[in-house]
Amino acid sequence: HRSKHIIHDTKFASQKSKQTQTRHLKRACGLFAVIGGVSFLLAVHFRLSPALTSVVNLAPTLYLKDTFGQTSTNQADTQIKTEELSTVVKEPVPNNADTPIQTDELSAPKLSGLTIIEPPRKKNKFYVLHIGPSKTGTSTIQHDSSKNPRIQEALKKDNAVNLGFNAGVHNGQPFLLANKCMDRIMNNTNTNTTKQLLIDCWSKEKLGFKTDRFDLIEKNIVFSFEGLSYKKDKPRKEIQRIHDIYIKYLGYDELIVVGAYRRYAEWIASAYKECTRQTCLTRTDWPTLRDVKRARVPACKNIWKHMMDHVHETHYNSLTREYHNIDETLGTLSNLPSGVSVKTLTYFVRQSQGYLNSITTELYCEVLGRERTPETCRACKDMGKESQDNIRKGSVDMIAYDHILVAATAKGGNRDWINTNHTERIAARNELANHHEALQTKNATKAGTMMRLPLVCPPTNELEELLNKSLAFEQKVIPKFYNTPLGKDAHTHQFWEMAIKNKAFCRVDTDRLFETVSSFEQVLEQRLAIDEWEPDKIEAY
Repeated sequence: HRSKHIIHDTKFASQKSKQTQTRHLKRACGLFAVIGGVSFLLAVHFRLSPALTSVVNLAPTLYLKDTFGQTSTNQADTQIKTEELSTVVKEPVPNNADTPIQTDELSAPKLSGLTIIEPPRKKNKFYVLHIGPSKTGTSTIQHDSSKNPRIQEALKKDNAVNLGFNAGVHNGQPFLLANKCMDRIMNNTNTNTTKQLLIDCWSKEKLGFKTDRFDLIEKNIVFSFEGLSYKKDKPRKEIQRIHDIYIKYLGYDELIVVGAYRRYAEWIASAYKECTRQTCLTRTDWPTLRDVKRARVPACKNIWKHMMDHVHETHYNSLTREYHNIDETLGTLSNLPSGVSVKTLTYFVRQSQGYLNSITTELYCEVLGRERTPETCRACKDMGKESQDNIRKGSVDMIAYDHILVAATAKGGNRDWINTNHTERIAARNELANHHEALQTKNATKAGTMMRLPLVCPPTNELEELLNKSLAFEQKVIPKFYNTPLGKDAHTHQFWEMAIKNKAFCRVDTDRLFETVSSFEQVLEQRLAIDEWEPDKIEAY
């Protein structure tokens, strides 16, 4: 009988224990639902960091474990340490354009069987304004962005479009026409500017096209045009115009203004080659002796006179078409409108590192980066060195051949070996270049054209003047970089390599070339066959 009572009491205690556990479970589940709901609302509306969201979501789990005796009731054991969270919460994806985006990287992190729901991040809609200046890789960026099919396809994947120089009739022309239409609306004080009025400028009726081009303003825009550096105040005006239209009305989030740095001495030398390519080397008429002495077109100015004319100026611009450098176009930008940032490309001082294969890669991988143009960055890196093939070859060799021809005429030199009335200047220059190249092949020499001609080079003290101005410019525009090993020391080494090893600032010595001969045929057969002419003649400016 007593045993029956014990068994009955045990069953009753067991049923009571189960009822107690059920009540605890219901309370725990209710608390879990409340805390989980609160954490979700906080994460969505206040965008808490993943670590903080994890702490909130983990609290119900710790409570349940403690309630049912699966963990210690010691409060110290249930505290979440920062070190432990770092092993549980998924680490952020590194900003490395080489690493492809995996789907699991974009999924929500998992924690103790719970999935943290995070709101998707909205990508900024951007407008890139690349202003140059000229001779800092603008042609490379424009060619790659508009002519390279792989980069064009990658831009599409990044929802971006090139609308700058070389954009073509399909995209470039409607872009320019629509902008002129929007400018008229913005400048019309009698019209109340609205978003719809500006959007209508992209309609086929306004453009005069067969189709609307509203699709262009749904994309991120890349616009490269070095003409914005021809006047120092032009970039600021364009920045304000783009901000007032694209950010204020058309839903763009940011305007990224991009310039490029190139060392002053190297930049001025490149501008000199571009100048001769567009002026004296395109002329068919022969220069007079007066043209030669005054270094004016149609004669080709010698390079050291060009360089020293710049050294004696107080500014860092190019006298060729008044290219304004970034100290005037970017360096003076202050109090910019909201959403505007300024970046500087430094490929020309970093290419020796081997990390970047072109300035286009720097633009899409570093300035814009993975968060904006991941696919275009990959396409640029996959190209290797081929994206640089479009850079125009320097015209120093052709300038030397032109100087030789002009010096052999009675009109522009002091010899009457070439009849200018029956000789076409450009054709004669090309024939001379081909002849000299054939002699190089015959003699199996690897030296370049300038190394196989007698030269006149500047003295050391004048070279130092140019170097000092070049160093001062770098210290002014990128002072932090200037103080690194790749700055001042590398700059100085590069300059002397240009001046001494590569003879970058020397010109052909026609007087010495014509010594001991009495006809131009002898120059071709005898003097141009000589491969070594050292030492060079030193002549001050």
